[in-house]
Amino acid sequence: MRGQSSTEFMLVVALGLVFIASLYFFTSSFSNENVRLSQARDTADKLASSADYAGSLGEGASIKVAINIPEGISLINVSGNRVQLRLSTQSGQSDVFSNTRYSILGSVPTSAGMHEITITRLSNNRVLFGRSYLSCSPRQISLAVAQGNSSQSAAIITNTANFTLTSLSVSISGEAAAMLSATQPPSSLAPQASAVSNITASVPPSKQPGAYQAVLSATASNNSECSSVITIFVTRAGGEDIYGPATTSISYFPSFPNTTTAITVNATGNDTLYGNSTIISCQLELDYSGIWMEMAAADGSFDSPVERATLLIGTLPAGNRTVRVRCIDWIGNVGAPSSITISVLPPTSPDSQGPVVQSLSLSPPAPNTSSIISVSAIANDTATGGSNIKMCEASVDGGSWLNMSATDGNYSSPVEQVTRTIGSLPRGTHNVSVRCSDVIGNNGTASTLWFNVTSGYKKNILIITASSTPTAAESYWINWIANRTSNESFSWAYDLATQAAITSNATNLSDYRIAALPSSPASNPALWAALNAYRSTGNFVVLLGQGMQYGVPGMGVGSSISTQSTNSLVPRVSHYITSGFTVGTTYTIQTASSTIYYSTNITTNVLSTTTSTRAVVAAGATFVTHGSTRPDTFNANGDTFARRVIDWALLNSPN
Repeated sequence: MRGQSSTEFMLVVALGLVFIASLYFFTSSFSNENVRLSQARDTADKLASSADYAGSLGEGASIKVAINIPEGISLINVSGNRVQLRLSTQSGQSDVFSNTRYSILGSVPTSAGMHEITITRLSNNRVLFGRSYLSCSPRQISLAVAQGNSSQSAAIITNTANFTLTSLSVSISGEAAAMLSATQPPSSLAPQASAVSNITASVPPSKQPGAYQAVLSATASNNSECSSVITIFVTRAGGEDIYGPATTSISYFPSFPNTTTAITVNATGNDTLYGNSTIISCQLELDYSGIWMEMAAADGSFDSPVERATLLIGTLPAGNRTVRVRCIDWIGNVGAPSSITISVLPPTSPDSQGPVVQSLSLSPPAPNTSSIISVSAIANDTATGGSNIKMCEASVDGGSWLNMSATDGNYSSPVEQVTRTIGSLPRGTHNVSVRCSDVIGNNGTASTLWFNVTSGYKKNILIITASSTPTAAESYWINWIANRTSNESFSWAYDLATQAAITSNATNLSDYRIAALPSSPASNPALWAALNAYRSTGNFVVLLGQGMQYGVPGMGVGSSISTQSTNSLVPRVSHYITSGFTVGTTYTIQTASSTIYYSTNITTNVLSTTTSTRAVVAAGATFVTHGSTRPDTFNANGDTFARRVIDWALLNSPN
């Protein structure tokens, strides 16, 4: 009996251990699968959110993101508007999904572990996972075309892969597509080779002046794509502008002024349909007095064909008052005045009116897209009841009302200085409105300030060419700049413009940090005058290769220009340009001897040919030079010297 009891006991213990082991195994497996499923969800969400972020940066933008692929992933599908991961489990296949705002394509590796994925925004709201092997240059193409005329430019398409790309083609989309045509490049492109797509812009005679955009997209095998944004500036045909600006949208506030209320008048001057000339002044006349008072530009300066103007005219006697506003363009054309009638009421008592908003202003007064903008104003209830101010609010572009702060720390008097930081804004015209209330509960009329946010410099570099089709010598430098980067972390983004576009003001030099000339005309006084005016603002001009031949004397730096055939340069002084090199030592800069322009009139030379008087790389008053005509043959030394010339100009030009 005792032996039987012991056997039964051992059997029970064994069965219990088997149960506990099975339970542990099941629990452990279930927990591990839950962890991998959670990791798969996190990976899908990270891929989707990264695609949305890359898409929001605009065409051509590219980011890299690190992801962790868990064990057991058998499929990753990125297509349409969805990321799909398939996980193998003991119970079968489990799929996790994450949706995207942009249409996605490409591939993601399924092997377990950490991976770095390149994500690129393509055209037509598509986002690519993996690498694109095409590069389009320039990224921004600008064409100034008069109504009824045409102009040409070109996009250079480069295969950055180490294998041949096939099915290469280009297409144009966007609002200006109907005015554009582009030649097709060869259907295949060898490794590191480039092809040209010639672009023609033809503007109908009836097209209104203004800026119109389109996108040239190049596609090829391996999901490769690149794009260039094309902007057509349509200008007025028909000769000289003889019409003044129109005046529209005259308004005043407060809406129901009385004899104790300070009145502000706003109006918009518009010359886009009457010559598209810059407005330089808007003026206000009261009650046909013949006295025209100067108004202020709402954005701080009169510098465009459309301007919002404002003037605080103060208090007026009771009755109907006629206000007329007219604007004047830079040619001197005076527009016909437009009028508005202001009904001024007798004073009111007791306090039944809200505070008046005065001295509405921005800081900085002329913001760009990187500015942190603040709005300030004065809330004044002394003429509308004398009650303490309770609160002021600001609204940007008609958005939600945001509380403003009293600069003295609290709202405690009938007059308060108030402020609010509204942050940065995109390029374009904006408005900010401010309204205030008093402790009685009266709400004042909102005051609105219109202003313009600029982009600062459009690009760091403007390359000026002889015509819309670059010469071979110009193309050497354009391609060299396009395929090099700064040694000092500057952006080398650039636009192309013709010499005619500079002299006709179709392209504004002040939109760029530096100007570079890879060629120069024998005689073009208008071009040298424009470049010297540009230099007077502190911006640098870079003369490259043949650009030295007439550029140096053209800008008044002497007339002694010669050439030498050599492939070496000699550092002459210890300087930023020659930092890291030994003064007096000869360095080979290119694979073979080539034409190098030099000027003996430039005394502050940093590099020279074989004698100290032959300056080929020099720093002068707001210009630098580099005389080599074949940058495509540079070795490492040549690349370093030439890069430092560009960087020197960027370093010393205004931000």
